[in-house]
Amino acid sequence: DVMETALVNASLPGLEVMKVSCECLHLLDELSTIGTRLAISDVGVGAAFCEAALKGSALNVLINTKSMVNRVYAGETNFHVHRMLEDGTAHARRIYDEVIGGLFS
Repeated sequence: DVMETALVNASLPGLEVMKVSCECLHLLDELSTIGTRLAISDVGVGAAFCEAALKGSALNVLINTKSMVNRVYAGETNFHVHRMLEDGTAHARRIYDEVIGGLFS
């Protein structure tokens, strides 16, 4: 029980980082349209950071769920991780690609 609790607790910060990263991507979308063009590169940097945070946090969560005895909880957590990772990285790449495309044109 102690180990299971430790694994669940160890996964929580990574899940929170993933959630906040996805929220940040929505803010970056807004900044890309209402922000100053002089700081558009900062939007691209933010998107790249969010993608890195999503990927790194996913690894940290998955290493913990892999050892959990409660496979139902682990499976539900892995599902949420996969969804945030897939949607979030696609979102981050779209923002980054738009920014870099605008800088090359």
